[in-house]
Amino acid sequence: MQAKHQVQVSQSQQAQAARLLLQANLAYGESNSNGLSHIQRLRARQECRGYLKPPAKTNC
Repeated sequence: MQAKHQVQVSQSQQAQAARLLLQANLAYGESNSNGLSHIQRLRARQECRGYLKPPAKTNC
């Protein structure tokens, strides 16, 4: 049998995650724009990855 762990996430954390996902999606869409230079598209992709990166853990 496998133990099931249920992670409780507050509504504010869920909202923050949703906002970051929307921002990442916008940055990704921008990275596929033909109107931007190659460097601008690379920067947009880097921005997208930044939104999707998990937050650093703190030692509390």
